[in-house]
Amino acid sequence: MDIEKKSPSWLEKTDIESLCSNINGKLYADKELQIEFKWNQYYMNLDLIIHSENIYEYFINLDNGVFEKNAPIYIYGLFQSFFTQQDAIVQLEKLFSKKLSFGLVCDKYFEFKETEKEINPIKVIRWHRNNIIGHPTTRNVDKISEFEKKLNKKYFPNSKHNTDNNEKKMGKSDQKLFFLAYGSNHKKTCIKYVTYDPEFIEINVNLVDAIKNQRIFTKNFLNNLDEKIENVKK
Repeated sequence: MDIEKKSPSWLEKTDIESLCSNINGKLYADKELQIEFKWNQYYMNLDLIIHSENIYEYFINLDNGVFEKNAPIYIYGLFQSFFTQQDAIVQLEKLFSKKLSFGLVCDKYFEFKETEKEINPIKVIRWHRNNIIGHPTTRNVDKISEFEKKLNKKYFPNSKHNTDNNEKKMGKSDQKLFFLAYGSNHKKTCIKYVTYDPEFIEINVNLVDAIKNQRIFTKNFLNNLDEKIENVKK
């Protein structure tokens, strides 16, 4: 289905921008809170969240033909926007968590607690970003986190990298190489990249779902933050 013809509520202009503006207004209007919460730092991070939202809107409304013709540059930009928006949320949490008694969004820089049955979709976005544009040519695989082990089992069922034994050091020859598939293989609802481990493995990513999950995550965080600030002001 053409993404332009598919218009659930989360694909419409979200209220994330208004939430950021509301939070900023509450803090800026109170001089004591400005000083206590380091206004210049939280303002820049709220602004970055809005910039990322603008990029998502541009991508959603982008003509499919234009996307397919120039897919790599749009894919690189979109995934970097996911990454920087997540980093902005991490920084906001660090600024506010002690004063506002947050239930932490992250455990030591996005080390999310995982359940046995579910993989956190925000960390999956981050993992794909690292594969495609963050570290596509060299990967340090001698230390594999529990989260990466879980994804390796899902995407690379026959790989030596999905072993639970993490004591053996792996050399450079064991590192995965990731790169985008070019040409007509990319659609806005499904891009593809591949790795060789030891045979070619194709990985599909639904960018529409990624935007949806990112927006839900961001909105939930901002609603929580807004509520906490309101309680402080009372």
